Amino acid sequence: MDITPRIAEGAKLIDGYGDGGFRVQNVRYEQTIFVMPDQLQLREEKAFAELAPEAFQQLSELFSVEIMLIGTGAKQQFLANEQAHMAQQLPFSIDCMETGAACRTYNVLLAEGRQVAALLFPV
Repeated sequence: MDITPRIAEGAKLIDGYGDGGFRVQNVRYEQTIFVMPDQLQLREEKAFAELAPEAFQQLSELFSVEIMLIGTGAKQQFLANEQAHMAQQLPFSIDCMETGAACRTYNVLLAEGRQVAALLFPV
């Protein structure tokens, strides 16, 4: 019996991360990315500390999500007070974790068919 999860054709699966970038569908990106099941956006922020609270609202308008993962880099970081306040007003949950964990979690949730997005800062 094959138990391999079926992922929609063309879904943006994360193939790898590290060395300052990401590989998504065999394409290398060397900057912060916002990835969703059907699209990928390159971001200007270079570090988690540069993430403006307004970015959550902007990102949420791109895709209807139930979960947004934030890969904060090599170490787990948490939202600052202003960011957390903005996040509480959104219709989805935000979970911050180190980037490797965010990449793996995104792929698992994508395979489960969940409406997930990930904002990933390079390691």
